[in-house]
Amino acid sequence: MLDRAGGGRVGRSQLRKEVLEIAKDPEMAEAVVLTALDVAEADGEIEPAEQKVLETLAKDLGLDLARLAD
Repeated sequence: MLDRAGGGRVGRSQLRKEVLEIAKDPEMAEAVVLTALDVAEADGEIEPAEQKVLETLAKDLGLDLARLAD
């Protein structure tokens, strides 16, 4: 996924389609956001660029990032 995300607009577009497909399963959607939060916080803090991605991901999945981040 990281390779595809770094592969430009086409790669990011395909990843976004996969994310939107996950939105159909609320439990899976929540697991994806929680995993992304864990990865972003692994170094002890969430960088501004990571925060932006987390916000977009949560929005695309119809989830409240603030609730999950607590």
